[in-house]
Amino acid sequence: AEFFHPGRLSGPVQLRELFGDSAGQRLGGEGAVVPLVDRGADAIVIEEVADLKPAAQSRLLDHLVRGDSIFWVLSTSSDLALLSSEGQFSAAFWSFLSTRQFVVPPLRKMSQFLSEEIERILEGLRVQYGRRVEVSEAAMNRLLRYDWPGNWDELRQSLETAYLLCHEGVIGEAELRLGDHGGEEPDTLNLRRRTADLERRLILEAYSLHAGNQVHMARALGISRGSLQYKLAKYGLQ
Repeated sequence: AEFFHPGRLSGPVQLRELFGDSAGQRLGGEGAVVPLVDRGADAIVIEEVADLKPAAQSRLLDHLVRGDSIFWVLSTSSDLALLSSEGQFSAAFWSFLSTRQFVVPPLRKMSQFLSEEIERILEGLRVQYGRRVEVSEAAMNRLLRYDWPGNWDELRQSLETAYLLCHEGVIGEAELRLGDHGGEEPDTLNLRRRTADLERRLILEAYSLHAGNQVHMARALGISRGSLQYKLAKYGLQ
């Protein structure tokens, strides 16, 4: 599958990425990027279809109506019916999608699948970081009781943080940082927020790699121990 997140891309750039339309020489010129529809994927996933500009909505609707061999998944956490009624989303496109929608309940209403989802995310982290980590019974009970206002993204972020903070092979309640999820859009262009997120992730990875040894962490991060201690306090990772 190919994944496409329109985010804050301009209308011309969305058309260029999806269908190969030229968006000007400054962006590489026509033909510099193979459009999604021509990459030979079995499926294309558009993440947050509400971010598509009107021209891209119209063009994609025409493409879908004509039909092709690609399996399309258009996801959203927005109320497209409301956006359509307010003129912020194509009424024709919403009419087409509304007969084909599959509504996934929020995580807090799917508690019967939560344990399975936790294990699936942990397995991905084990593959990514090459370290076997389990969840203690107390931590699992806390995860199962939590309301998850940030939905799946908060679950994934919370588990990754706990995984990287844990260096004994078992995630306990002390490693859980529930409620720290900021809830910002993942593609936000706020430089301060994105820089802080990257800094926090690198500190967590250094913590995991060096088992919390601050001297080794600071050396790996290329900063002084004092700067590291300041940043640990800043991000609540003492």
